[in-house]
Amino acid sequence: MAKRRIPEGIRRAMAQRGTDDRCVAQCVAEIQEAQSEVYVLVLAAYFGSSEEVQKVIRDQMSVVKSSEGGEREMALATIGEALFPTEPIDL
Repeated sequence: MAKRRIPEGIRRAMAQRGTDDRCVAQCVAEIQEAQSEVYVLVLAAYFGSSEEVQKVIRDQMSVVKSSEGGEREMALATIGEALFPTEPIDL
């Protein structure tokens, strides 16, 4: 396994809990691997969508960057639904 730099804040928090660097490095590596997998899935979904959907996503990204609270949460939900649409449910 490649040597990974452990962020100082994580190192301090784990030291307070008595966790050694090797354990922390393994956790960091697993988190980074999971993040990479999510990134690939999101990127593939984006490029697999139509130009129209990509435009909606780009527009909502602007809202996410410039907003807070409910408006930001709604934009994030819109992006998620655009990338990974759910099936309608009959109630």
